[in-house]
Amino acid sequence: MTKWLISLFVILSLAGCSTFTVKQKTESVYKIIDLINKGDSKQLITLSNIPFMYDSEIILLQKDMHLLWDSLSGSGFSIRDPVIEWIDTIYSQSYALFTSSLEGQYFFKRYLPKKAIITKVSSKEGVYYFLTGGEAKSSMTIFGMKGPVQ
Repeated sequence: MTKWLISLFVILSLAGCSTFTVKQKTESVYKIIDLINKGDSKQLITLSNIPFMYDSEIILLQKDMHLLWDSLSGSGFSIRDPVIEWIDTIYSQSYALFTSSLEGQYFFKRYLPKKAIITKVSSKEGVYYFLTGGEAKSSMTIFGMKGPVQ
């Protein structure tokens, strides 16, 4: 009986950790979207990894990262009424959501951390995909963004 109770406690503890992790990842993506909607290009530049995948293009230079976020912020770009549809770990075919190029495949294999995640977000403008760090310390690191996709 005691072993059964201990096993149950361990299983429930692990399940709670899993839920917390999903919640933490969800909150991180919503925080990134909030920065986009506020036009906080300085913070977005700080959080963005180089190289960075934007739609199907790979940004390799810091000055181009500045240009991207400054231009989006300056144009009033926003993601209205965002809803996270799903969050998943990166798998071998994840690159296809961004591009079909070999360059894109290489980006996913070479530059994303092993615990990176991909998040699908629906909004009034369409669907967006975000590539972010999958661990607590890197959950706010942005590795890529695509959208809106109709």
